[in-house]
Amino acid sequence: MTHFHRNVFSRVPSTKVTKVQEVTHVLKAIHAQGNSKAAQKEPDAVIENLRAQRLTRTAELIEESLGERLTY
Repeated sequence: MTHFHRNVFSRVPSTKVTKVQEVTHVLKAIHAQGNSKAAQKEPDAVIENLRAQRLTRTAELIEESLGERLTY
């Protein structure tokens, strides 16, 4: 899990510290869901939010590895 988070953070521009903090909260929200149905819905909203913030590379990585992350 730690390596995944590092990969995600590597795709957030380092000049935008507040964006890194937002992504941290987003990742915690995905993994803190109480059941699998809620866990499946949360990432869709997160991915849309990241794309709206122009963090498309970060959104793509989360989208690509979503199944693996939720299985863990």
